[in-house]
Amino acid sequence: MRKRETEAWFFEIGADSEAFNEMSFYSRPALSPGPFWQPRMDLVEEQNQIVICLEIAGVRGEDLQLVHLPESNQIIVRGTRTECPPGSERRVSHHLEILYGDFERVVELPNISFDLSATNAQYKNGVLRITIPKTNV
Repeated sequence: MRKRETEAWFFEIGADSEAFNEMSFYSRPALSPGPFWQPRMDLVEEQNQIVICLEIAGVRGEDLQLVHLPESNQIIVRGTRTECPPGSERRVSHHLEILYGDFERVVELPNISFDLSATNAQYKNGVLRITIPKTNV
C-alpha cells in the first residue's frame, strides 16, 4: 500500500470511528442504564456564598430531595424525572437523548465555613439553584 493510500485509509477509519461515537452517544436509552443518572452541575464560589446550579429540566419540585452529609462535607441532590410522554407497549422510538428515571448528584463542598441553616433552593426554568451563605466573611 502506498503512503497516500495508507493516509486516506486512516482518515476514513477515523471518520467512521467519530461517526460511530456520536451515534452511540446520541442514541442512548431513555431510561438510565445504571441506578442513577447525573445532571450537569455548576459550583461557584462568590464573595458571600456558594452557588450550586443543577440542570434538571422536567423534574417536579416534589420529586427533589437535598441531603447534607456533614461528616464528608457534601450535599446530595436526588430526584426522579418521569418519562415524557409516558411509555406504551406500542411505541417505536426513533431518537432518544434525554435520560429519565432516578438521578443523584453528590456535590463536594469547598473546605470553608457555611451557614447551612440559611441554605436557599429555587427551581426555575429547569435549573435548581442552591445558595449557601458563607460565615466569617
